[in-house]
Amino acid sequence: MEASAGAIRAAEEVGARGVPRAALYLQLAQEQSERAKTLIARATPADRGAASSLLSRAQADAELALALAREDSDRMAAQKAMEKVSSLLRGTQAP
Repeated sequence: MEASAGAIRAAEEVGARGVPRAALYLQLAQEQSERAKTLIARATPADRGAASSLLSRAQADAELALALAREDSDRMAAQKAMEKVSSLLRGTQAP
């Protein structure tokens, strides 16, 4: 449970909620984590197995949300850099 909670926290910290594709996976991860907690509270062997599967899925979805949020941030930084390079190149060209 700690691994999925940590992955969810990491995705939230990098701003996954503000990136539409990442926000979807973050929401899925949170829902799966909550469902797993409910199953763990029941404490039957079948529920524990299902909870374990949900927590694995929650961790994977949270890690995907984290990767998508980082990708978005990196893409925006690259776009700004390209715009700056283009601006500098336009400024050094002869009229």
